[in-house]
Parts: sequence; structure tokens; C-alpha cells
Amino acid sequence: MEKISICKYTIFRCKILTFSERISSTYKSFFKELVGKWDLGNYANYDEIRRNNFYGLGNITLPVNTDINVNRIRSEEYSGNVNLNRVIQNKHKFTFGVGYSSYSIIKDMARYLKNHLR
Repeated sequence: MEKISICKYTIFRCKILTFSERISSTYKSFFKELVGKWDLGNYANYDEIRRNNFYGLGNITLPVNTDINVNRIRSEEYSGNVNLNRVIQNKHKFTFGVGYSSYSIIKDMARYLKNHLR
């Protein structure tokens, strides 16, 4: 009798934040024994605007302003990966796959990086 692959779980989450006018979405899935005894995992993420702190270009960057908002940057980010994994003897999990990640900083003239972006 032939085994049929089963999708163990699939999660899709999309947030639309009206206050900051941005979209954030995530997709995750896990397929049990899709390729022989190997499981398939997928992950994808997109953030239209993600906020991070940036404290300088190196160890010798001097503070130019005491306002903490100057150090905050906004970026658009994408990431994703696909992997195969297998549990061996219920003790070891072997995983390999490929992934991709990308980001671009949003130019904001009220921030520290305004003079350092091309």
C-alpha cells in the first residue's frame, strides 16, 4: 500500500496595521514524509516596514544627538527558506535547505542615516 504525504500544518498570517499603515505577512508549512522519510518545511516572511535600532557605523561613531529616535531606522524585509529534515532514531534531527533574505532601508530625512544612504 502506498503512503500518502500529509500536511502536518500550514499557517498563513497577515497583519495590516492601520496606525502605521503597513503590511506584515508570514507563511509556514510542514509536510510529513513528503520525500521518502524526509519531511519538508517551508517559511516565508514579508514586512513592509520593520523598525530597528542603528547605533553607528563602527566602534568610533560619536553620538550626534541625544534623541533616541535618531537611531531608529525603517526597512522593508523579505525572507524565506525551504528545507528537508529527518529525525533519526528519535534522537537526532538532520536538516538541510536553502534560504533567501533581503532588506532595503527606507530613506527618512529625520534619521541619522539620511547622509549615509546612496
